[in-house]
Amino acid sequence: MAQNAPRTYDLGPVWQISYIETKAGMFDDYMSYLNSTWRNIQEAEKARGDVLDYRVLAIDSPRDGEAVMAKAFGSVPKSNQAAVSREQIRVLRGGLTARELTFKK
Repeated sequence: MAQNAPRTYDLGPVWQISYIETKAGMFDDYMSYLNSTWRNIQEAEKARGDVLDYRVLAIDSPRDGEAVMAKAFGSVPKSNQAAVSREQIRVLRGGLTARELTFKK
């Protein structure tokens, strides 16, 4: 009987989700790559119809505390270097809150 039951849902698009953890102090460099090469690939695949859309989400965005970190360390580059040094003694794990990151046009 279960095989004859009407389906209460429709099949939608498939989402491929990758969880990327950038190396300490490398978030801005990675975002630059995503905004150039990776984005161009996504747009080309979208134009061909292979990709419907794409998103970049950040887990506990490191940019949220950037101004505080720059003040504490004197500059963003010094803050990034301090993050690299901290990675020698610990591993930071993000939370479950995600924020969409949109590329500027």
